[in-house]
Amino acid sequence: MCDLLVHVGIDTSRWTGIDIVDALNRSAAQRGWTWPTSAAMSSPLGLLKWRLSRIDWSGPSPTQNATAGRGCDGESPADIADRLVKARRAEIAAFNSSTRTAPPASAEHRKAMREAFIQAQTRRRHSTVAGVSSGTQTARQSCPMNIPAIVRDSPLDR
Repeated sequence: MCDLLVHVGIDTSRWTGIDIVDALNRSAAQRGWTWPTSAAMSSPLGLLKWRLSRIDWSGPSPTQNATAGRGCDGESPADIADRLVKARRAEIAAFNSSTRTAPPASAEHRKAMREAFIQAQTRRRHSTVAGVSSGTQTARQSCPMNIPAIVRDSPLDR
């Protein structure tokens, strides 16, 4: 596999595996190609070689574009990407551990929010039924699939 990548002209010090997959997917989408099923392929490596040879690998890789100016002296694009990914994963782990220690909403708070929501929905339902809100009635008539205004005008949608 490594020889195949080098043979088609991919500089593996600049193009990471993710970059190569991204380029293959982008090329396939632009050309309208799909991957055949494994049963339909007689030579998977031959197909891969053919598809890889149709892509221009001379330009900068997505990793190079993303890491431009973020590297240390002598660091390859793959090394920069690896360092940045490790740093990002550490940030995510730190965030997740800090959010897990946060106390959940109290039962009283949840009850108060639920009651406020029910009251708002009840007020909206009564004003719609009575025809007080003509804008809602107009929206109901033009609403696709006749979704009730109560659902469509939920405060969660705002």
